[in-house]
Amino acid sequence: MAIVVSNASGIVDGHHIYYVDKKTNYLYRCDMDGSNSQILVERAVLQASMNFDDEYFYYRLYTDQELDSGEDCHDIYRFPKDDPSQIEKIVTLEEAAYQVFTVPGTGKIFVRTFGTESDAQAIYVMNTDGSDVTQLMIPEY
Repeated sequence: MAIVVSNASGIVDGHHIYYVDKKTNYLYRCDMDGSNSQILVERAVLQASMNFDDEYFYYRLYTDQELDSGEDCHDIYRFPKDDPSQIEKIVTLEEAAYQVFTVPGTGKIFVRTFGTESDAQAIYVMNTDGSDVTQLMIPEY
């Protein structure tokens, strides 16, 4: 087994490895063999929030390494995988975003918020452009 990207955490879409450098938390992308590395976001990105669908890559910033407070923790961003320079903020939630989940072919993403022990995590569903945000009401059992 060969190490193609060291000191990083990431995900693979079959064409690229998207990874966060553990020193800076900046987002990078490289080819599957580790070549052609390029920086995509020169701000800290929360690794737990990264996800993608066929067209876009989604993420949340990790400003000052705060999960539930501070600048940008409520915002979800995306960029087209074929042009990562076109970053756009798609939604600002009422609560701190934590994880983004994609469901291929549905045109929807799900965002789980960061909850504390006294505050349950909420789940939001929205269109992939951030429109039509709805908080899911999941009954307790």
